[in-house]
Formats: sequence, structure tokens, C-alpha cells
Amino acid sequence: MTRPKRNFRFRYLDSRPVDRTSGIASDQVIRHFGFSSNQSYPERLWRIRYFDAEHRRWLVFLTNNFTLPALTIAQL
Repeated sequence: MTRPKRNFRFRYLDSRPVDRTSGIASDQVIRHFGFSSNQSYPERLWRIRYFDAEHRRWLVFLTNNFTLPALTIAQL
């Protein structure tokens, strides 16, 4: 799991339904966009956008672990 840089470019492939009351705003399957990015890691990634109510800020997480729930990834 990691957090993307500001200039991270991706292509949206699919999304899953989310419960917005949990803080999860989006749950998407993506792929790197760009020549060198796609060559270094050509696999799909999971992009989770989460609102941290305690610190009042948005967080975005990237992972290749598709087995855990999105809220668990965000809480880690």
C-alpha cells in the first residue's frame, strides 16, 4: 500500500459501490498511465479515496491487495 504523488496519472478501469457514511468516497480499479510507469508496473491497482474526519482531509491510497475491504485499507 502506498499514497500516490500529486502528478500520478492513471486510467480508470472499474469501480465498486461504496458506503459513503464510512468515509470511503471512491473505490476504483485503475492502471498506470504513461510509458515508463506502465513498463515498470503493468498490473492493475486499487485506488481508494477516503475522508479522514478527525483531521478533516482527503487521503488517496493505492494497493495491489484486492482481498481486504476498502475501509480496512484506509484505516491501515
